[in-house]
Amino acid sequence: MKKYKKFERGSGALLHITSLPGNYGIGDIGAAAFRFIDFLREAGQRYWQFLPVNPVSMEFDNSPYMCLSAFAGNPLLIDPGELLAAGFLAEEDIGQLPDFSRYAVEFDKVIPFKTMLLQRAFDRFKRSGAGSAFDAFCRRQHWLDDFCLFMALRTENNKKPWSQWPAEAATRDRKAMLACKERLADAVLFHKFVQFCFFSQWDRLKKYAEQQNILLIGDIPIYVSWDSADVW
Repeated sequence: MKKYKKFERGSGALLHITSLPGNYGIGDIGAAAFRFIDFLREAGQRYWQFLPVNPVSMEFDNSPYMCLSAFAGNPLLIDPGELLAAGFLAEEDIGQLPDFSRYAVEFDKVIPFKTMLLQRAFDRFKRSGAGSAFDAFCRRQHWLDDFCLFMALRTENNKKPWSQWPAEAATRDRKAMLACKERLADAVLFHKFVQFCFFSQWDRLKKYAEQQNILLIGDIPIYVSWDSADVW
């Protein structure tokens, strides 16, 4: 008879990452997330459960259960402080913050602000040149090329669902895809950089949780969204 591993009985908390406190209008995987792990350990807890951390869209009310990808990370959860420490942002980039609510995530303010920060970080990244860590990340992710091209095309088509794109793009015509990759090369690289930032920060948080003996329990999207890189 097959023996199954016994899991240690324990308790924890369900808290989505966006609900963490912070200076940038939305909870992220920066300092507040590390402090919450410390809190759980000090309180004798064992588990931290949260909702899906995949990219969301305004068209689906930013629901974490209607994601643009089942594999990619949500750019809104990237910590600008870590981008500053990594040299991708300067102090003046985060010196003037919008008047964010202390009690709710105002996505109409957060999205343009964080997109602007990520674009500035990307500009510095390009000037410094891609490093070996970035290249290795891109090679490991089987989903990355399709997702980043999907995001670039989605922006080019005013965020319409892929089924409303020009037919050659919607049906992934081979010649059209080659032309899109060439035309949108910079936008595709931007989205690869964003995912590199997310997963670099995520790996750091995950390792810290392991060191503190806190298990992270992730959720997954209940449905694969129609307007997603996966369905496209």
